[in-house]
Amino acid sequence: MSCFSILADPVWIGLSDNDLLTQFRWVDGSYPTWSAWAPSVARSSDDFRCVTYSDADKLWYPQSCDAVKPYVCQKDYGNILALGKEC
Repeated sequence: MSCFSILADPVWIGLSDNDLLTQFRWVDGSYPTWSAWAPSVARSSDDFRCVTYSDADKLWYPQSCDAVKPYVCQKDYGNILALGKEC
């Protein structure tokens, strides 16, 4: 059972390779310690440098960073994940 539910699909998860080094990092600069990439999906290209999460299949997908999508934020208190605009 998931500890949270995504209301919109897909959502930004704060992972990108905007430094052009093809190494994805979280917004805090850390590297992922695990991954959930969709099979057979190219993980980086000049057009797809940001990552979305699909609640439908629980996988990550590369996307254009210019695409407008909802996002998931992690709050510092209690490690609570929240979907919204007030992150």
